[in-house]
Amino acid sequence: MTANISSPAPPYLFGASRRRSDDLVLRTVPEFFGDYDEAFLGSGARALVMMRHHSDAGYRLHSASSELLAVWRALPGAVDEIAARVLEHAARHARSHFDEVRRSVEISDAERAARFIYLCGTAQGSGLANTADDFATARYGRDTVAFDEANVRAVGGCSQTAMCEWMPARSSTSSPTFAKTTTCFSSRRVQAGCFRVLRCRRSAS
Repeated sequence: MTANISSPAPPYLFGASRRRSDDLVLRTVPEFFGDYDEAFLGSGARALVMMRHHSDAGYRLHSASSELLAVWRALPGAVDEIAARVLEHAARHARSHFDEVRRSVEISDAERAARFIYLCGTAQGSGLANTADDFATARYGRDTVAFDEANVRAVGGCSQTAMCEWMPARSSTSSPTFAKTTTCFSSRRVQAGCFRVLRCRRSAS
């Protein structure tokens, strides 16, 4: 099924329950804020809503999975290559190709992104379950590839302003931490539903 491109879905198969409606996300966001900081990136559904409605903000996306972050780093500038490589994987899709791709060591973010999208769309279980070890133990699960090229291209357009930072894995009992960067104008943190927004003071004109 092709996504409504005015409201793109996550660029990889992650489970329908991981989507978020615009209204649900936006009503928890303050009127003015600086940078959006997604502390635990999964499907990226919340971040996508924010990118579409606040395209002038800066974005920091954190995940324990460097492969997942490779998708978000590569999409803005390499969406054509990513789409072409996923389609190549789809044309060759079989159990043997799945295992070959799962074990491969890619050399560029675009290749890693295409690998991630392909494996998310073909492995047993959800992307959430398989990203814990970056598909090291993933098993073949589908005879068709879940991939929506038009949607991936739309996500690439939305994510052009995103800055991705890799966050090392830590125990689930530790508290969320936020990267310190020169783009944060205030240390005030606003808890907004399931995510946080770093709020900035706007100087008086």
